[in-house]
Amino acid sequence: MLNNSVRGTKVRRTLKYMLAGALASAPLAVGTASAETLVEAIEAAITYHPRIYRDQALSVAADHAVEEAYSEFLPKLDLEASSGWEVTDSPTTRGTGRGVVDLFRNEARLSLTQLVFDFHGTANRVASAESELESSNADVQATSEEIGIETANVFLDVLGAR
Repeated sequence: MLNNSVRGTKVRRTLKYMLAGALASAPLAVGTASAETLVEAIEAAITYHPRIYRDQALSVAADHAVEEAYSEFLPKLDLEASSGWEVTDSPTTRGTGRGVVDLFRNEARLSLTQLVFDFHGTANRVASAESELESSNADVQATSEEIGIETANVFLDVLGAR
């Protein structure tokens, strides 16, 4: 019967080999050649790893949030229009003796608005969105470094096992 430290070592070794197999097959699954050097292995892992894709997508979303927050500073032009038949039964139509009247109406409204001052609310939203963008970019960098370190460790473990 194995004691806990020996069992834990065997489990860790098995997990390392499983991870090595998964990382080695990931670049092949997307149609690239297998990595020959440590640098190529790290580049392939960082290029194709799903966590990197996730963090890059979150960074793009944060960039769009900055643009959205900044748009509050820009003028807005709104056009509203409506047209159609309406049934009118009002004191005016009843007073003329016509009772219920069918009328065709056309309405349009154009408005131009510009933010003058909102007690720095928009500026604070822009600053907040920019901070979120910086955080997202740092997450991409940190995840890339984590994947690189994991790949290097597994690569060296595989070389040591040969």
